[in-house]
Amino acid sequence: MKVVFEKVVMLNERIAKYLTLIAGIIIMALMFTITISALSRHFLDRPMAWVTDTSTYALLFVTFLGAPLLAVENRHINVEMLPASLGRRGKAVVQFVTNLVSFAMSLIIAWFALKTTLQAYTEHEVDTNILATPMYLLFGIIVVGALFMAFSFLINALQPSRNSKDKQ
Repeated sequence: MKVVFEKVVMLNERIAKYLTLIAGIIIMALMFTITISALSRHFLDRPMAWVTDTSTYALLFVTFLGAPLLAVENRHINVEMLPASLGRRGKAVVQFVTNLVSFAMSLIIAWFALKTTLQAYTEHEVDTNILATPMYLLFGIIVVGALFMAFSFLINALQPSRNSKDKQ
């Protein structure tokens, strides 16, 4: 059973790293398109209207593709004043509770995002901009990111040794 759990942990880490790699590629593409758009607007007097919309989408995708790795590596935002004043056992309890609450919150976000995604898909909702992007594509990435975050928080709760800041 332990071997299976370790393989699941490794698979989760690998997926989180690939999602973060995709987020990095999106950031590079974002920098390129913004630069080309600025040059086009300045030198050719031809702004690229679609760049603003795709930049907004890119930031959404980067956020939810990068978040799972933060959960895997325990680098998400947390308050360290309380745990710093506790002993080793107290810190472990706080970390466990934090991971369980984060797991629950990620699942709630994923659930509501899934409901919104399905509604947007069935009602053929599109963004009211030049691209008319289907909204389910935008909401869907929230589902993906939140589910992988939830899974990572659950793994962290079940395997306390992964929570050590010393390994960073």
